[in-house]
Amino acid sequence: MKAGHLLLHRIPASTGLKVGMNLLGRELAPRRGWDVELVAGTGTKLSPDGCSLFATTEGLARFERSEQIIRRFEKVERVPARIVATVEPLHTIEGNSVLQLHWDGHLEINGDVHSGSRIRATGAILVYGDIQEHCELFSSDSICVDGRISGSLVESDGYLIAQAASSKAEVKAAKKVLIPGIVEDSRIQAQDVQLGEVRSSQVRALHEFHADKVEDSVRSNSDIIVNLRDFLALKQVESADTLQKMGQTMQRLMELFGPTVVHSVSSTNVSKVLHQFLREQKHKGIPPYTAQEIVHFRTMLELIPTFRELLADVGQELRDLTHQILNQEDQELFFVREPIVSSDSMKSDS
Repeated sequence: MKAGHLLLHRIPASTGLKVGMNLLGRELAPRRGWDVELVAGTGTKLSPDGCSLFATTEGLARFERSEQIIRRFEKVERVPARIVATVEPLHTIEGNSVLQLHWDGHLEINGDVHSGSRIRATGAILVYGDIQEHCELFSSDSICVDGRISGSLVESDGYLIAQAASSKAEVKAAKKVLIPGIVEDSRIQAQDVQLGEVRSSQVRALHEFHADKVEDSVRSNSDIIVNLRDFLALKQVESADTLQKMGQTMQRLMELFGPTVVHSVSSTNVSKVLHQFLREQKHKGIPPYTAQEIVHFRTMLELIPTFRELLADVGQELRDLTHQILNQEDQELFFVREPIVSSDSMKSDS
């Protein structure tokens, strides 16, 4: 998004022109339409008449919408009540190569993400190309891929959109996964899942699943489950597995440095702890370490505080999931193991 570009334009609500009629033959006055408030956030400005929002800087446009519920007889509608627009900084890099990157903020990649890439961002990740095999992408926000995902792990804490297709991939999102193309031999997990054609894939949806077509092959069937309890149980297993692996790593660190070092080291005392550790090793009669080995020790010590926090977070997540499962009532499961020849949709009661 460039500075000066129009982000949103609102047409003010007006009153209807035609008079209605009720069942008793009495006239019903036209109703006034529902209006939407536009709010200028960071990097945007509102026109004097309050009807248009413009970008004031270059970056990624974001929109936050609040809704109001309107009940008319037995029909319930959700309509926008307020839209806040912001334009946030966006870092752009060239793709078509192997990328090893941890970025604090939004990230735009122009070109394919080549096999072996590892990318993590605290903001959104935009990929204008394909994600090739054996890649890992993690976003604390949302991910949008203007291409296909092949044989890779792609995970976001928001939405995940792939414009083309997915093949032999593992795709996870906290909110919604949208892939309008073919999803084949893949694992999809999100609160809501909307896919084009599903082939021999596993789908786990917390609330809603929608697909244009589901086809099974001779060698494998598609397995689609829409259920809160099962979704939470799946997350519980994943968290327990992660916790076990992290615990094993922490045990190895304790065997190397000792429990006192592992529990006391922080981001501000790494040098002091390292010197103390080297002195203790020398007193034990251990030969001096090489410069490369000392650098390796420092790197591990610098990572321990973050690792401790992650270990605590995963442990808390596992406890929360267990609590939710114990307090969740049984709900209906939906399994789809036959081709769906037309557009279909399934919802759970969650």
